[in-house]
Amino acid sequence: MSEITSGHWDTVLQVVQNLKLPDHKLMDLYEQIVIELVELRELGAARTLLRQTDPMIALKHNYPDRHAHLENLLARSYFDPREVGQKCHVECARFSPDGQFLVTGSVDGFIEVWNFTTGKLRKDLKYQAQDTFMMMEESVLCLTFSRDSEMLASGSGDGKIKVWRIQSGQCLRRLEKAHSKGVTAVQFSKDSTHLLSASFDHSIRIHGLKSGKLIKEFLGHTAVVNSVGFTTDGHYIISGSSDGSVRIWSVRSGECTNTFKAISGLVGREVAIHSIIPVPRNADQFVVASRSNTVAIMNTQGQVHEKEVIGCAHHPHQNLIATYSEDGLLRLWKP
Repeated sequence: MSEITSGHWDTVLQVVQNLKLPDHKLMDLYEQIVIELVELRELGAARTLLRQTDPMIALKHNYPDRHAHLENLLARSYFDPREVGQKCHVECARFSPDGQFLVTGSVDGFIEVWNFTTGKLRKDLKYQAQDTFMMMEESVLCLTFSRDSEMLASGSGDGKIKVWRIQSGQCLRRLEKAHSKGVTAVQFSKDSTHLLSASFDHSIRIHGLKSGKLIKEFLGHTAVVNSVGFTTDGHYIISGSSDGSVRIWSVRSGECTNTFKAISGLVGREVAIHSIIPVPRNADQFVVASRSNTVAIMNTQGQVHEKEVIGCAHHPHQNLIATYSEDGLLRLWKP
């Protein structure tokens, strides 16, 4: 079992050859191995397993759609996403905490690392220089970096989360059933041992990165949770939802300790909370952006100060803001 969870597939295959597993179990196992090999950029090995092993030949005969999906994954690994960039717009973007990387996630499932000075893909990263990319099976809805900028987490429209090593493009952990619906937000814990996530399924969850298991679930929002994050001390979670509320949660107890509405700009109207971003150098404050063309600076007691919306995903050390939209363009601004 440890060989399976750690991805030592060569050892697993040697053991499997001596077992008399049912055909459907073998097909499921080999399918999983091919998917992981594609993510690890072991494309030659993945291609050999897919096209030259009995379980995969049987899969092609009995389940042609599943086999075709695997072939598509192999093809996409060599596909240059710039050829369809105008049709597959960016859904999310993040600067790394150290300021070295600007990463985008697109509706076509590709995750790309950019040189934000030149506006071109980072070719000093070996995997991108070889036209292979980090990718999800569905649209990439959210991204987040670990504090040391070494790991990247991505959430997709099918409820899955993957954790990557940014320098190599290697997939370190997959959470296949992180949520029952699309993942809208992710954030690493301060020590990078846990991952916080939110979803279209109205829930907030904490996952253990080492075990890959669900640690705690936070329920109470009545609509999509669009944004979620730990407070600076890690003791609380702040979330914003399309139900118009901002909620404060205790990490220890899992209970909601405070709920308040963000100012909408119109009396008596509740609007969806789009994103929540901590205010640098002020642990008690955070910026709340809603669908009302305003942002509010709030604290955990719900006090606010309104300002005009100017953008999101700012560079940690430079005066830069990245914006992205359905026109397929990623723009950099100097406020």
